[in-house]
Order: sequence, then C-alpha cells, then structure tokens
Amino acid sequence: MAVLFVSCGDYTLGNDEPTNPGVTTLDATDVQVFSATLNAKFVLPEQMATDFEIGFEISEDQSFPKSNTQKVLAETYDPNFKYSCSIESLDLGTTYYVRAYMINQMCLYLGEAKTISTTALEITTYDIDTTTYSVTTHVNVQQLSTKTYTYGVCYGTTENPTVNDKTVIASDIDDENNYIVTMTDVPFGTTIYYRSYVMIDGVAHYGEVKSFVREYKVPAYEYVDLGLSVKWATFNVGATKPEEYGNYFAWGETEPKSDYSWSTYKYCNGSYNTLTKYCSEHSFGYNGFTDNKTVLDLEDDAAHVNWGGDWRMPTEEEQDELSENCTWIWTTLNGVNGFKVQSKKLGYTDKWIFLPAAGTCFGDYLDEVGSWGDYYSSSVLDPSVAYYLYFNSAGVHWGSYSSHCNGRSVRPVCP
Repeated sequence: MAVLFVSCGDYTLGNDEPTNPGVTTLDATDVQVFSATLNAKFVLPEQMATDFEIGFEISEDQSFPKSNTQKVLAETYDPNFKYSCSIESLDLGTTYYVRAYMINQMCLYLGEAKTISTTALEITTYDIDTTTYSVTTHVNVQQLSTKTYTYGVCYGTTENPTVNDKTVIASDIDDENNYIVTMTDVPFGTTIYYRSYVMIDGVAHYGEVKSFVREYKVPAYEYVDLGLSVKWATFNVGATKPEEYGNYFAWGETEPKSDYSWSTYKYCNGSYNTLTKYCSEHSFGYNGFTDNKTVLDLEDDAAHVNWGGDWRMPTEEEQDELSENCTWIWTTLNGVNGFKVQSKKLGYTDKWIFLPAAGTCFGDYLDEVGSWGDYYSSSVLDPSVAYYLYFNSAGVHWGSYSSHCNGRSVRPVCP
C-alpha cells in the first residue's frame, strides 16, 4: 500500500496487530471515449471511523496542481473497503493521472498516482453503395446523457468536406453504433468527396475522406430524347407499352394497392394532418412532426424503386419543361385515349411520347379512365399535397396538386 502522507500514528485492531490507515489507487475500468470508472481501497481502523471522506483526484498534470485537478467524491464503499466512482467529463484521447485519497481527523492520505488514457474517437466510413448512394458508418463512442450527439455524412466537390457543405443526418444509430444515410442531389460525372462525422456538443469530429464518381447507367427501359434536360420513358411504371395504363401509386409509396386513402397511406397516422414524413408545417405533422423535405427520397420514388438504375420520377420543373416545350395533341393509340407529346425543340421535332389517360384512384375507386391523365412529380407543393401534371381532351394543366394518398400514374425520367 502506497501512503504518501501519514502523521497521525498507528492504530490496532481487535487482534492487537498495528494497522496503518491509508488508501490504495487501483486500476481504472471501463475506460471509454469520455468516461471511466475509478477504483480504490482503503484501510481505516475502527478508532478513526468517523467523519472521513474518500474519493479521487484526476489531472492531466502529474503534479496535480489545484488549477488543473478535478476532485471526485465517493459516496459509498463495500464491506471490503473498496470504492469506485464513474466520471463522464473526460476529454477523448487524453492521458490523465489519477490518485485515490482519504481525509480523516485533519489527516490526508494519498494513494499512488496511476495513469488512464481515454479512447480516441474512431469514425469508420464504409464505401458508398453506388446503387442507392447510401453510406454506412461505425463509431466507437458511447452515448452519455450529459452530451448531445448528431451523426451524419457531409459531401461535396471539395477534397475535405465539412458540415458546412451538403450533409445528410442519420435518423438513428443502432445498438452496435452503426448508422446509415442516403445521399441526395448527386451530380453525374463529378468527383464527390464524402466523410462521416459525429457532432458532439456542437463540435464536429470527422472520419476518413472517401470519393466516388457517379457514372451514368444505361437504362434497361426505352426512352425518348425530346431535347429537354432529361429523357422521358416510353411507358408508365407497371406497363409494357406506351398505351398501357400501368400501376397507380400514392405519392411516396412504391407499390400499388387496393385502397388509396389516408387510412392506408404509408407516411401518416390515418389522416392528412398526421404526416410522419415530408412535412414542413407542425399543424400537418403527427404530434407536430416536421422534416422540411420537399422532394422524394429515392427510397420512396416509385420509378426508381421499380425500375432501378438512374430512373426516377420527374421534378416539378421537369414536368413544366415538358408542358412548355412540346406540342400536346389529344389522340388515340391502339384505341386508348391520351396525349401525343411532341417536341418543339430544334432537331427533335420528330420525337414524341404518348401519355395515356389512365385516370385516378380515390379510395378503392378508379375514376376518369379514358378521359383524364394524372401524373405525379417527385415534388411537394404543400404539406399534404404533391405537385402533379394532369390533362383531359381540353388541354394540359400543370402546377396542380393532389393529396398524397390518391393513386396516380408515374412516367419515369432519366438523365
């Protein structure tokens, strides 16, 4: 037992053997990034067993100066006179000096100083999945209630992206300290640099920088180049030829169903004002939920999920572009009503697509088949309504909006 200061004499126990009071610093246990459990044992004869204090001193300086020494009190000890204290205010990747102490009857007893080194924060960024553009990350930090944490991935065209660039924040982290995020708005043909980060009490800590180039993938489905910013598929999702209606989808859902109503909608709790995703106003969110998402994630894009590759639903702007730069001719194709949409762009005026008047699903009822066509975009117009293009024999209309739960057609686009 190491006793650095004893001046109050020796004491005897019941067997008359002399016993020196003192304290021993034991090895720390459960040393983490910000925390550790400190351990010690002490000897205190019965004659001294009143009004004593036990605990630890911890410092980055082995001389334990008052200006840089933290004192941690132990409230209890076990029958073998051992005591422990958990401390959660350490700095990551730092070496500390620790010594146990005991104060009794104006005497200070100090244990031998030992060192502990907290774990450095490790953020492991795995390679991106170039099909879904998702990134998996592992971190070794143990979450403490005394700190706030944000997990995510930052990315951009600079070689060392930070949280000031584009970021995607993880919605949760699993029991093994892994989290997954999916990048959006990834341009083609450009080197994108990315790295995972953990924000702890407002301070960003970064993992290794990685990079990739998003390459264009040849679509498995046919498309028509109308001279616009995107190419348009020749038929609807769920169809096999231009005049077929195909499947109907609620906005943000990727499978057809038999009932298109709020009670069956994936991202709400039974009504238009209980949204659980794609909500920008508290009055429309479930228990005030908002996420301010205004464009579908690829995982919720019916065109991308069903066709794969780089197919996706058109944005509001891309539907407007189609409306404004094409001639719309009401006609029939193999007996099916719809619009022949023919490019007005120089060099592309012989190019066209056919959009059948497939109608809309309301609840379990399919309405306006053969007279109306309704095609979703990937854009939100208001919290519970999506932007879509619709038409009838009188003409085409865009800038319209539809309740997310209604079932409508999807015509994919690709870069």
